[in-house]
Amino acid sequence: MARQEGLGPGEDALLRRWFADLPEDESAARRDALACYLDLLRRWSGAYGLVGPNESGRLVVRHVLPSLALAARLGPRASLLDVGSGAGFPGLVIAIRDPARRVVLVERNGKKARFLDHAGRRLKLVNLRVAHDDVRRFRDEPFDAVTARAWGPAEELLAASGHLAHEATVWYLLKGRAGRAEIATLPLGWRADFGPLLPSASGRTEDFLLTVVRSGPPLPAGRPA
Repeated sequence: MARQEGLGPGEDALLRRWFADLPEDESAARRDALACYLDLLRRWSGAYGLVGPNESGRLVVRHVLPSLALAARLGPRASLLDVGSGAGFPGLVIAIRDPARRVVLVERNGKKARFLDHAGRRLKLVNLRVAHDDVRRFRDEPFDAVTARAWGPAEELLAASGHLAHEATVWYLLKGRAGRAEIATLPLGWRADFGPLLPSASGRTEDFLLTVVRSGPPLPAGRPA
């Protein structure tokens, strides 16, 4: 089965808690889809430079779990723009987790965009669109949420993607511990919250979430991870 190929020993069990709200057949189908995606990622990575050579055995813990934790913060029907999607974290994982959510991945690297498009087609993700473009030029209707991981400073991302947002759009930016310093660089009219992305029981202490909104609407509380 795909799950056996794409997930290492114990990884399927580790993922189960993030699908606990679903019936078992739906949970199993989405975990199988994740396994297929990770198998594709490992096979394409060398030629396409998707993840580092030492990352193959740590994809679930280092990349998938943070992506699923972010999915748990989003409103159930919130449309999502993922900027600089790279290998598909977090946007493609979120599209697998929430097949009713409209997800658009914007990636300016041609090879990475081709991989993302192939993975979406292989997994039959009808909710997913891949755009090979720079977010500054990309045009679409406004999104409810914008995500990015390792794209750059929050201030630059807000400027680059602001034309794709409405007044209540929330930016969810995956950062390391040093990301807290970016709050001080935000322009007037914005406010932010910064904290751990994963629960302490996960053992992951390197992942933080910088949440940014315009000054008007309140920060969403999100669902507990």
